[in-house]
Amino acid sequence: MKDVVGKPILRSFGFNTLAFGRITEQREEGPWVMVRVDWVEDWVDGQEWYKLANLMIIDKPALLNRVEKV
Repeated sequence: MKDVVGKPILRSFGFNTLAFGRITEQREEGPWVMVRVDWVEDWVDGQEWYKLANLMIIDKPALLNRVEKV
């Protein structure tokens, strides 16, 4: 299992809402990597475990480069 603790992430909620945070813990549950996130937004539950497959690890330089092209 690759260590992802400390990586910045984002998650989409609904059609037009993004939440940003940083991974604080990880564990394996069967075939899934589960993570806990310290969210920047107050409205997201930081005690919940999320499937890493449902989150996006942010590569900041690549993301900024893509946004600048829009």
